[in-house]
Amino acid sequence: MPLLDYSYDIHTVMVSLYLKKSALSGCFEVGVMTDPTDESTFFPIDTLQNPTTIAFYPHHVYLNNYSGTGRYIAFRWRTYTAIFDPHYAWVDDITLQESTGCATVEELSASNVTGTSAVLRWNDGPIGTVTGHTIEYIDSDSTITTITDVVGNEFALSWLTPNTTYNVNVSANCDNDSTSLPASISFTTACASGGDLLFGEENHITSRNFPIHKYALTEEIYTASEIGAARNLQSVSFHCTTAGSDRNIALYLMPVEQSMLTGFIPINSTAVKVFDGIVNMSAGWVLLRWLLQPPGGHRR
Repeated sequence: MPLLDYSYDIHTVMVSLYLKKSALSGCFEVGVMTDPTDESTFFPIDTLQNPTTIAFYPHHVYLNNYSGTGRYIAFRWRTYTAIFDPHYAWVDDITLQESTGCATVEELSASNVTGTSAVLRWNDGPIGTVTGHTIEYIDSDSTITTITDVVGNEFALSWLTPNTTYNVNVSANCDNDSTSLPASISFTTACASGGDLLFGEENHITSRNFPIHKYALTEEIYTASEIGAARNLQSVSFHCTTAGSDRNIALYLMPVEQSMLTGFIPINSTAVKVFDGIVNMSAGWVLLRWLLQPPGGHRR
């Protein structure tokens, strides 16, 4: 790249780019050179890896640990195969920006996408002490929803609309009162279709075993001693021993006087629907967050 202007401190520069590789074994390096005509002056800063060869992936490289005097940011591509079997790398959207002192989150992904929910996951970058995150998601109608003070590296989005594309930005907030540049991702929720499945549980971990069929009614009672104290209930988790097809689940809460089930309890006017949507029945723990919030919440 051209000589970096001397008005900029190279140690505060962040290099952002999109990289696509024809082979996972190739070595793509970002570094600094003192002489762009002399390859021996190349000082590597970071080696970039992609998970696949089928797409461009975003990368951010920080020069805060560089201690040399070079002013030329450079890229080097090396392969470990014979010269008659070359591999290639493609780079796009290269930008240089001053680091805010709080690194952009990395490896942002959306998984467990259903018609009404999705799970976001990411890793914090190498600069700054992260104290929380801000999530902003925008639907196809340009409606913006912002969630602040998200702790950890995972968050489940709820209240989404089926068959809708969402653009998501995740920013890190650091203890030096700085905020990172956002990482972005897009995903589309599933269509609202599938079989019906009814649950009646609240957010309490306990041991229950029962088969789940494509069309079924299932009830569970949780006593006051199991819940432990009055609290605002927000989700339910259940464990699938094997993966199944996506299911359309309706979830209700209803107060009852019984302490155990002796037969099916009909749903009456006191029942509150707290979830209604498509759920990916993957093997392992499946989390359902309340998507429907009637007046007064769900304090039990």
